[in-house]
Amino acid sequence: MAISKIDAVTATDNTGMVLLDTETISSSTTSVIWNSSIITTTYSDYIIRIHSYEPVSDGYRLRLYPSTDNGSSFVDGNTQGQFFRRITNSGGNTGLEDDNQDDFIFIGGGAGNDDGEGGSFRIDLIGLTQANCKKYVTYDHIGKEPTDAYHWVGGAMINTTSAINYLKLQNSSGNITQGTFSLYGVNR
Repeated sequence: MAISKIDAVTATDNTGMVLLDTETISSSTTSVIWNSSIITTTYSDYIIRIHSYEPVSDGYRLRLYPSTDNGSSFVDGNTQGQFFRRITNSGGNTGLEDDNQDDFIFIGGGAGNDDGEGGSFRIDLIGLTQANCKKYVTYDHIGKEPTDAYHWVGGAMINTTSAINYLKLQNSSGNITQGTFSLYGVNR
C-alpha cells in the first residue's frame, strides 16, 4: 500500500532534531556543560554538533563526561574504540585505538590550535535518558592536528543503566579557545 498523503505537522512533530541549546566559545573556557534543565526524558536520544573547535594548546583531545546525578560525579568504566585515517595526497595511514576510561570518553583525536587547524564533530548519544538500558555513543571528528588532517570515527558504551542527565565536554588538558557547541534532542 502506498502512502497517499503526509501531514506536514505530523512529519515535523514526530521526527528530526530539535535544537535545545547552543554555546558559542570565543575566549578561553574550561568546559561546555548541559545539565538536567536541558537533558530531560523528553528525548531519549541526543546529538551534539561542534563547529570550528580549537583548544588553547596543540594536540589535546576533547573528552565527554556523562553524569547520572547532575554533575556531582561522573560514570566510571566507560569503554570505547575508534579508527582514524590521515587525510593526505601522498598515501594515508589508518589506525585503531581501544580504550577503557575512568569517568570520560575521548571524542576523536587531538586538535591543533593554529589558524586552519582545530576540528568539527558530530556525536550521537543513543538511549541517554532511558533507565534500565546501556547508553551508546557514536562520533565523527574531522580536524587538523599540528601537522596533518585526520578523520576519526568511533563508538563508546557508557557504563550505566541509569538515566544520564548531565554532559560535560572538556579538553584533556588546557582550555577550549573557540567553537560552537549545539545540543539537539532527537524525536523517535
